[in-house]
Amino acid sequence: MPLMRFLITAGPTREAIDPVRYLTNHSSGKMGYCLAEAAVHEGHSVLLISGPTSLDIPHGVDFLPVECAREMYDAVKNQAPYADAAILTTPWDQLDGKTILSAMVLQKGEAEAAEIFRESPEHLRDYTILKGVNSYAALGRYYLANETTVPEELYEYMDLDALGCRYEDEHPGVFIGSDYVQYPAAELKPSMEMQIM
Repeated sequence: MPLMRFLITAGPTREAIDPVRYLTNHSSGKMGYCLAEAAVHEGHSVLLISGPTSLDIPHGVDFLPVECAREMYDAVKNQAPYADAAILTTPWDQLDGKTILSAMVLQKGEAEAAEIFRESPEHLRDYTILKGVNSYAALGRYYLANETTVPEELYEYMDLDALGCRYEDEHPGVFIGSDYVQYPAAELKPSMEMQIM
């Protein structure tokens, strides 16, 4: 086997909620560290990108420490072009989007979280951002404009807040900043079609 340049990820990631608390997973990092050590033993070069662990860095590897999922994503994206093969053992993408989004809102506040969200890792980009939809009335108006044929001149006679609540029931999400962020369809349970009454 020809000598190769491996990129290996390992360990957990931590998503800060505030200066003291964070969300994480149970990854020990042992699998990634063992693979890195074995690859170096066989003469290959290794870049080990690792979240926080108590493990000793294997001798002979290039080591890049990261803390959160965004840092892990960026490190892999930036370094992957220089690797012959990548072994991704880190479950950083298993923190679902709702959990990370909630952590961002708690940590940063709604307005800043909205900006961060727009530049978030790939696994959050399945979320739909309804820009400028910042209330139930606005959500009701969005529903009428985009999913019905009700003329706009009749909107003022309708209960937009109630329609917005019903839309949220069918398309769960969260208001952050000036937008409504709708969860991906894959995370939703099947439900009945809405009807205007």
